[in-house]
Amino acid sequence: PHLLNASGLALPRVLAALLETHQNEDGSITLPAPLRPYLGGLEAIG
Repeated sequence: PHLLNASGLALPRVLAALLETHQNEDGSITLPAPLRPYLGGLEAIG
C-alpha cells in the first residue's frame, strides 16, 4: 500500500492517546522524549 500525508495512521486517535497519556494534573502535556526534537526541544505544552 502507498501512504500519503500520514494516512497510515489514524492521526486524531494517535493525538488523543498522546494527550490522554501525558496530561498532568495542572492540564499541561509532557511531551515524550522521542517527539521533542521535532517540536523544537519543548518538554511540555501548557
